[in-house]
Amino acid sequence: MTDSLNAALEQRHSLPRYQAAPLGANARQHLVVMQSTAASAPFVSELDPAQVLNAEHPDFARRLQQLLGSATVGSHLYVMGDEAFMWRIHRLARDAGLEEQEIDLSHTLSGPRQVYCVHCGLLQA
Repeated sequence: MTDSLNAALEQRHSLPRYQAAPLGANARQHLVVMQSTAASAPFVSELDPAQVLNAEHPDFARRLQQLLGSATVGSHLYVMGDEAFMWRIHRLARDAGLEEQEIDLSHTLSGPRQVYCVHCGLLQA
């Protein structure tokens, strides 16, 4: 039963799918924002040079604002964590001027996904 349920979930078109983040080969600057140490992906060690920011750091909000504000043309942002975290950082990055193709999202933390109900307007896990 579980296999058929998983297969049914894989076929849903409204369920976001996240690809493994390709390394921004032409990027001059790699910006990595992760929700926690557990959210890190193996490719981070291959990025050179990279600025890595961990949301567990007590000064995260200020440092994130600084990082996004100083991003220049040629920067590439990699965001790792759960969906709520990734999309919040994505919105902040777009507000800071990063283009869609300069941002990669990696869903690296498992757990229940939040679903927005269009009928009642609530988020449910």
